[in-house]
Amino acid sequence: MRKNEKRSSVEPIRNHTSTLIVTQHEIPNPKVTLENLAADNWGKSLKRGIYSYQMKELHGSNTPKNIIKIEDLDVRLVGTIKEKKSGLENQISNAPEASPDPARKNILVIATHGPPFKCAVAGERADSCLLSENLVEITLNPDVPAAYVAAYLNSVKGQKEFEKHRTGSTQFARITDSNLKLFEIPLPHDAACQSVYKWFEHLYQYELELNRERDALSRIATGILQNIGSEPAE
Repeated sequence: MRKNEKRSSVEPIRNHTSTLIVTQHEIPNPKVTLENLAADNWGKSLKRGIYSYQMKELHGSNTPKNIIKIEDLDVRLVGTIKEKKSGLENQISNAPEASPDPARKNILVIATHGPPFKCAVAGERADSCLLSENLVEITLNPDVPAAYVAAYLNSVKGQKEFEKHRTGSTQFARITDSNLKLFEIPLPHDAACQSVYKWFEHLYQYELELNRERDALSRIATGILQNIGSEPAE
């Protein structure tokens, strides 16, 4: 039964792929800056991660379990945030519940140090986690899903935007807030935009599903290996 469910969950991606490829070449795509895709003005939509000295002032030598670092951005295409194995889930579930804000659900997380420069969709975990100092989050206009923007910025063309606006050396480059808002994102034309956006949202959900199954299989494999060779209980 689960095999059938997996097949149906990815079916929209397969069915619409050829159509999307054709429509992308019919009309030149308009480009919009990242600043113009923000849900509010740039200063309100962008949130920078917490600096190391601030972390020490708040938490001392103990690193919070719900801190998101660059290595937690799992980038294949859309980009997701890895689940923590150090008790993050418990910390989130025990945190006081905040009233849901629909505008907070369309959040893009970007690594400002690279290369490579990683991007990911924050998803519903954004309100429960802290960002490290080399990450920023941007709340986007709900009309353009973060899954689409993240996928573009993680692509070869998107990485060229980072190259164009970066400062510093080739090995240790960074992106400033003022340069980040200048990034140009090509949007699908009106006739195809809803199909394109829906396709990337399906892809993001599919990546989340694969990540959950991959983590479950890894835990099973780890348990098997730990038991192999161990002495039997008396």
